[in-house]
Order: sequence, then C-alpha cells, then structure tokens
Amino acid sequence: MRTFKTLFLLFVITLLMAGCSNHKPLPILEVSVENNPIKIHTYLVSSFWELEPTYGSPLEVMKEKQAVVIPATSKLTIQFDDSPQDHTWGAHRWNIASDKEGVRQKIIESNKMLVPAEKGVYVYSVYGAWSEGSVAYAFKVEVR
Repeated sequence: MRTFKTLFLLFVITLLMAGCSNHKPLPILEVSVENNPIKIHTYLVSSFWELEPTYGSPLEVMKEKQAVVIPATSKLTIQFDDSPQDHTWGAHRWNIASDKEGVRQKIIESNKMLVPAEKGVYVYSVYGAWSEGSVAYAFKVEVR
C-alpha cells in the first residue's frame, strides 16, 4: 500500500510540473495588404521551438489551400506578434506555374514586400529566429 501511495504522489507531482512549465508560445505571423482590408491567412510550415521540431515544405503545405486574390504590385505588410532577432528573418516566393526553387524576397521599409506585377499564383514562406528557436510560415496569393 505504501508503494502505491508513493507512486501516486510521484504521478501527481509530475502532472503538476508538466502543467506549470514556462513554454513560450510560437510567434504568430500576420500578413495584410497595405491600404486594403484583405487579411491573408498564414500556415505554420516548420519550427524548431524549445527543442521541439516540426518540419514541412511551403509548397506541400499550401498545395490544397485556397489562394487569396490580391491586386498586382500590392505591398504586403509582414508582422510577427513578437519581433524576431535582428537580421534573422526573411522570405522566399514561388510562382506555382514556373518556379522550382524559391526566390528570396527583398524586404522594404523593415517589414514589407512588393507583390509581382505578373499575374499568377504565388506561395510565400516567411521565417524568423528567436532565442527559443525558429519558425517558418507560408501563405498563398493569386495576383490579378
């Protein structure tokens, strides 16, 4: 009986410790079109956060997702809810019809990207790093 009580007490202590851990949540990415009410939904592609990895490919994650229609040459605003470390974030873009490899995107005004003038469907991957780890998100737009 004493062994049962000891095991039960260890089980309760373990549950309490697990419930009280100080895991910082993953940063959330918000993408919007400047001067336009359009909000673009983002999807977590991969992360290595507090030693817990998840892996994915932007093109695979976005394959069945619906593209958000936006005007050509729109300016996208990229905003994490928690700023990544300096010089650790960036973005790549794929034209679904023609690109085999992503093209690195130029970041302007510290958190904006220009959408191409060429019509088509594009997948973007936006990534960043923090002291707890790194994350990558993806989203899909159709330029008209």
